[in-house]
Amino acid sequence: QGQTIEYAGVTLAAGDTQDFTFTNSVGCDSIVSVTVIGLPTTSEALSLQTCQGQTIEYAGVTLAAGDTQDFTFTNSVGCDSIVSVSVIGLPTTSETLSLQTCQGQTIEYAGVTLAAGDTQDFTFTNSVGCDSIVSVTVIGLPTTSETLSLQTCQGQTIEYAGVTLAAGDTQDFTFTNSVGCDSIVSVTVIGLPTTSEALSLQTCQGQTIEYAGVTLTAGSTQNFTFQNSSGCDSIVLVTVHELPSTSETLTVETCPGQTIEYNGVSLSAGEQRTFTFENSYGCDSLITVVVTRKSLHDAVFVPNVFSPNDDGINDCFEVYTEAGLAYQNYKMQIFDRWGGLVFSSADPNICWNGDVKGKLAAMGVYVWFLEMETQDCSELKLLKGDVTLIR
Repeated sequence: QGQTIEYAGVTLAAGDTQDFTFTNSVGCDSIVSVTVIGLPTTSEALSLQTCQGQTIEYAGVTLAAGDTQDFTFTNSVGCDSIVSVSVIGLPTTSETLSLQTCQGQTIEYAGVTLAAGDTQDFTFTNSVGCDSIVSVTVIGLPTTSETLSLQTCQGQTIEYAGVTLAAGDTQDFTFTNSVGCDSIVSVTVIGLPTTSEALSLQTCQGQTIEYAGVTLTAGSTQNFTFQNSSGCDSIVLVTVHELPSTSETLTVETCPGQTIEYNGVSLSAGEQRTFTFENSYGCDSLITVVVTRKSLHDAVFVPNVFSPNDDGINDCFEVYTEAGLAYQNYKMQIFDRWGGLVFSSADPNICWNGDVKGKLAAMGVYVWFLEMETQDCSELKLLKGDVTLIR
């Protein structure tokens, strides 16, 4: 391409077509159609490699890492062949390597003997043919030491690493630790004590209790030998104390003609019965139940003096009842000493203020009569008494 060729004295360029007329062997025209074909030039890229700081030769030319250059040759059809050459710089490599050996010992690397604490560079050829620098550091591995406490009962022995030791002994043992260096174990044998304690048990009078398979009676004392938590003798002094039985009297009330139930037994007023239970100690608890008859007189209090002088203290005569007492058909009447009615009320909340028909009653003794019917026993009672009025 871009060049010419000559045919029958005519210069033709690549791509031209032309007819040429000649005379053949019998004297007639011989026509030759000529076509000029353009042959191509060729080009390619070529990557070469060399270590950084070194050179490489191509087609007689010395190239350094990083260089780029075109070279012109003749291809197979006789035209130009352009080769673009790039030289790639191959890297050197480096790494660090830590080796380990016990303090005071040596280790070998690449035929060189190194001691703990040494640092040295070694040069090799890496995978691309360049320098590979290995920086070697030798770390000194420590020896180790520890203390170990063993335990055995006083007067006995214990074995450690095939050696028999007594309580109170101290001895060093040398082993190899996890990094292959000396491991010093200082062993101390502690003497474990025997133990003793006192234990109090309880049982009811005349009964027995069992401890460690032995039957004991109330009041007895006995020593038992066991093994304590450290495997030595444990002496337990057992004392059995006698627990008391208990007794009490319970008084309950009921209405006349009625019964009360206690522990599943019906009891009437006037009855007395003893029941046997188990007290807080697990022994007999005797409860004597006494059933008494309910009395309205015991549940009602009527004062025998009052002073209606407006001093705010005991100014009104009234009836006081036991808390929770239910009653009905209430009627209070008060008479003077001549039998005259001075006060009457069916309302327990109304008291006598010492007035009679709007006038102050005379000081002296007055007689009262009280009717009440208890609701729980349906019992109508008539109570009477006297009260002194003072001012």
